[in-house]
Parts: sequence; structure tokens; C-alpha cells
Amino acid sequence: MWKILRVITVLLFAATLGIRESAALSLQEGLQIVTTEGWDVKIASQRESSVAAGVPLARARRLPRIDLFGSQTILSNQPEAISTLGGTFPLSERDFITYGFTANQTLYDFGRSGSSLKAAKEGARAQSFRTAGSRNTAALNFILAYISLLEAERLLEVTEKEITSFRIHLDDANALFDEGVVTINDVLAAEVKLADALQRNLTSKSDKDLWAARLNFMILRPLSEAVDPEEISTVIQAGEISINEIYLRALKIRPDVNALRHEIQSGTARLRAIKAERYPSIFANGGYEYQENQYRVHQDNWTLAAGIKLSLYSGGSKSASVTRAEAELEALKAEENRLSAMIKLEIKDAYLDLNTAALKVMVAEKAVKQARENLRLRELSYEEGAGTGSDVQDAVALHALAEQNYWRAVYGRWRAQTMLLYAEGADLAEYYSRRKLMTSQEVVVDSVVKSPFMTFYDTINRKHEHNGAKSGGKRDG
Repeated sequence: MWKILRVITVLLFAATLGIRESAALSLQEGLQIVTTEGWDVKIASQRESSVAAGVPLARARRLPRIDLFGSQTILSNQPEAISTLGGTFPLSERDFITYGFTANQTLYDFGRSGSSLKAAKEGARAQSFRTAGSRNTAALNFILAYISLLEAERLLEVTEKEITSFRIHLDDANALFDEGVVTINDVLAAEVKLADALQRNLTSKSDKDLWAARLNFMILRPLSEAVDPEEISTVIQAGEISINEIYLRALKIRPDVNALRHEIQSGTARLRAIKAERYPSIFANGGYEYQENQYRVHQDNWTLAAGIKLSLYSGGSKSASVTRAEAELEALKAEENRLSAMIKLEIKDAYLDLNTAALKVMVAEKAVKQARENLRLRELSYEEGAGTGSDVQDAVALHALAEQNYWRAVYGRWRAQTMLLYAEGADLAEYYSRRKLMTSQEVVVDSVVKSPFMTFYDTINRKHEHNGAKSGGKRDG
């Protein structure tokens, strides 16, 4: 009885592990982890907290400073004074206590404190945009790795189907060789092709495992944990949009652009604060002090004072600080111009890649159908003794190549769309959270994903393909 219970427990535990290992990972789930708990996001959040702490530090310059003090004094000789009448008289006790407090307040410093506070606030806003940019970059890297893993799985399936085709061909070659229809060369050639497909299958498995490990690293899982990614869909309403519109939108919403703008404002305010150090500051201070002294009429006293302070010479540090702040500000402005040009280049690059990828999918889809039909005809001819083994082997290789090109084109289009969205400044995690999931069968059926950035030529090509399909159907009829 106990043995049976132990067996059942082991089976249940194994089933639990199996379920855990085969648990699917959706793109949305991965993005949720990466954008909230990922390494880059954690580091950026801590930096944001560090920079944000500079705001209360800068604000403290505008608030009064209050200090408490207290001391116990023990003298070796009692303080005394010589009297003009002769003799001496004590001034204080040898052992006494002193305590009190002081308050200091800057009344006016020609905008130095205000500019420093503004610089700190703008710096904190800039860092918040940097954090958003780090979160979006982490989402981009995860999406690209996720797509690469899906592509690696598809390419692995292609190699497995290629192996199956070569094994079928090898069986046919052996059967025909036994019947004396073909020579041993056909069998040997089929074995070589099968061995080559097996080697490429091993490489595809290695690529898949590597991308799975990268995903696990991004979502804080053990590298060896099994990953079963769900297919994704980027199907949205097709339309046309110009590169200039994308560029103008990117200048408004991209986190790095907004971060740089606030950094420039922070640098400008910091420069004003440094220049204000050349001017005097007006201050007031006061306080209370008690000193234990029986020889004084009043042992405690209140003080209040106001004054002006001006630094006349600081060894050239003020001029150097102004020069450095001006150079840093000019560098930020130059970086803003460079970023603007770089964004335009990124958008154009991604825009062209997306349109090219859409055309590649259409071409590759037709090539797969043609390669599949070519393989079917070659296999029939070979079985009937009208074709050669080399024809079948070439047809199998061409079919595998066509399918590989097709899947590379499909996932290449998803990459291009993701890159264009990133270049535009879209929140990738929010965008892909609205995408519906598709099964593997739906992906095969609805393989051509419509692009939101379809050009006029894409529209014409689709209409031309549709009209050609209609005319072809009539001829077949």
C-alpha cells in the first residue's frame, strides 16, 4: 500500500513539473516582468530616486538653518580681570555650561537659490524620462528576443520537416534500389543529405536554446528553465502614414528627446545659479544662548543680526565654473541636434525595412507554394522511375529554403514594425498589451500581417495580387 502511495506521489510531482515546464509564456506576461522588475528598470529607478533627492537638497537653501549647541567648559584658571583700583575680580566660573540655538536665513541672493531649485527639478524630470526610456528599451530588447525565439522555433520545425522528407526519400531510394530501379549512388546521396539536415537541426536547436536562455535572463528566471512562447499578432488596421508625420510625433513623445530638453533647461538654470554667485547675498541670523555664570548680570541673551556677504576672490573658481557650465550646456544643445537627425535616420531605416519586409512576405509566401508543388511533382516522378534522386533532394532543399525565407520574412516584418514603433517613441509594453494572441494554425492561415505604415506601393501590390488570384481562378475554372 505504501509503495502504491509513493508511486502516485512521484507521478503527481512529475506531472506538476511537466505542467510547470510546459507553461506558456505570452509576450504580455514577459513585458510585464521586464518593465517592472527587470535589471535595467531597477537600476534606472534607483538613479531616478537619487536624482529626485536633489530637489529637497536645493530647496533647503531657501529655508532657514537652525542649529542647536551645548557644551561643558572646564578651565584650569578662573578668568579674572585686574581692577584699576587694585586687585582682581572674577569674570566667570571655572566650570560652566553653555547651550542655545542659532538660526540663519538667506534673504536675497540674486536668484541663486531659485535657479538651483529649478535646475534640480528639471534634472529630476529629465531622469524620469530616462527611466521611461530605459523601460521602453528593455521592452524592445525583450520583444526582439521573443520574436527571435519564435523564429528559431519555426526554423527548427522546418529542419525537422526537412529531415522527415529526406528520411522518406531515403526509404524510397532503398526500396527502389532493392527492386533494381536505381543505383547505390541514390541511396548514398540520400544518406548524405539526411546527415546534413541533421547537423543543421542541431544548430537550430542550439539557437533556440540560446534565445530561450536570453529570455529567461531578462525575466529573472533560471537560464535553463523551459520557455514556451505563445505566438503574437500585430494585426491592426492598415493605413498610410508619412515619414514626416512619424518624425514629428517622435519629437513630441520620445523619452530621450524629452529627457534632453529638460536637461538643457536644467543646465540653463544651473548656469544662472553659478553666475549669481558673483553677486552678494543678504542674510539674517539670530539665536539664543545661555551661559552659566554667577558673575554676569544676565546669564542668557537673544541675538538678531542682518548683513551682506560678498566673495571678492576665490582663486578663479567662479570663472572656471561658469566656463564649464556653458560648455556643458552647449554640448547638450549639440546632442539635441544630433539626436533629432539620428531619430530621422532611425525612422527612415525602420520605415523602409517594414515596407521591404511586407513585400518579402508576399514573395516568400508564393515561393513556399511553388516549392511545395515542385517537391510533390519530383517525388511522384521519382516513385514512377521518371525522375532522379538528385531532383528530389534538390526539391526538398528548395522547399526547406523557401519555408525558412518565409518565416524569416514574417518575423522580420514584426521586428521592423517594433523598431518603427520604438523609433516613433511608442510605449511598446502598452502597445503590445493590446495585441490579440494567435495560435500557430492561425499564424499559418493569416500569415500576411497588415502594417499600419503601409505605403502606396504596398497597396498597389496587394490589389494586383488580388486581381491576379481572381483571373487565375477563372482560368482554372
